[in-house]
Amino acid sequence: MKTPPPQSSHLPALESIESLKELGRPLPNSAPAFDLRPYQQQAVDGVFAAWAEVNRVLGVVPTGSGKNIKIAYIAARRIRAGRVLILTHRDELLDQTRDKIIRAVGLSADKEKADDYASLESDIVVASIQTLSRRNRLSRFPPDHFATVIIDEAHHSVAASYVGILERFESAKVLGLTAILKRLPSRSA
Repeated sequence: MKTPPPQSSHLPALESIESLKELGRPLPNSAPAFDLRPYQQQAVDGVFAAWAEVNRVLGVVPTGSGKNIKIAYIAARRIRAGRVLILTHRDELLDQTRDKIIRAVGLSADKEKADDYASLESDIVVASIQTLSRRNRLSRFPPDHFATVIIDEAHHSVAASYVGILERFESAKVLGLTAILKRLPSRSA
């Protein structure tokens, strides 16, 4: 068994590239364009440390701290475990996340929204919660399809639409990210 390289701001993406080679998957078209800042690397490493103990983690990410870069590096590292689903609730967040994954770690992500159907072979899927919460769209993906679910704006995740998706992929590691950590009054929405 190969010993993993020590962690540095460069290695999460390189580690995922080595994983893709081992799995016989296509390599990204370009090298990573962004290095993680020390506080971003610490946050990414903290997620993996927490996942070693529990399957569901909530991270508070201040506005402007590079949330999508962290998502990109986490997704790149988690490909080794299996496919990654990233849930967003607004169009601009969906497109920003896909763009940052390409630019930060050189991987592509399929889009699952409205008329866009992600390939069932895609390693990373960025989906609109409004689309994926529809039974006919959710049922396209088997319950064990995703090893990881990342929820952007996780303070919305108590809504029935999110709960249904999390129940579908109950064996996946889950990361919820939010800049707003507060107690919500109800589970409606």
